[in-house]
Amino acid sequence: MRYLTSALVAEGESDELFLEQVLFRQLSVLATSAQVPFEIGVPVIAECRTIVQTRTVQDECKVLTESCDVVFVHHDYNERAKFAPLELVAAGTSRLVHVVPIRETEAWMVADPEAFDLLRGSDRTDLPFVPARVEQLADPKAVLKVALGKRPSADTFRIIGENISLDRLAQVPAYQLFLQDLTTALKELNFQ
Repeated sequence: MRYLTSALVAEGESDELFLEQVLFRQLSVLATSAQVPFEIGVPVIAECRTIVQTRTVQDECKVLTESCDVVFVHHDYNERAKFAPLELVAAGTSRLVHVVPIRETEAWMVADPEAFDLLRGSDRTDLPFVPARVEQLADPKAVLKVALGKRPSADTFRIIGENISLDRLAQVPAYQLFLQDLTTALKELNFQ
């Protein structure tokens, strides 16, 4: 059986904790539905974050593409142009896949109110119930803060990532684009 390795370079800790779980779960779904199923591991978390200088991120991605099949590069929509040079670092046997929410990752976090059910003290009553509209929120961080009802711990973002419905996320336009890019990358690497 083939084994797919991946890594994540994200903007911040909450992004890492949430996306690590979502990416692992999404890859698991794709791995079991592939014509020739493959195994995966949890994405390796990069040493640097995408908020540092572009050259540092390029160097980190270059190192990661030497040992990983897929390197996920997370950045918010307003930073997307900054990462065009990263396309040049992918080796022939690996792919960079950009994870680019419109506005912020927090919009994706609120796409499924039921993901908050395991969080003690949370209040999901004001969360959007139409996933396709979460990226239209003016301030997704504020919406998330109200829903959490308290200062979040590191586990909070991991728990949301572990429990968010991938079907609901797939209704979010930017997540749909991410899924298309991921599927294309897996096909190019002969994993689909």
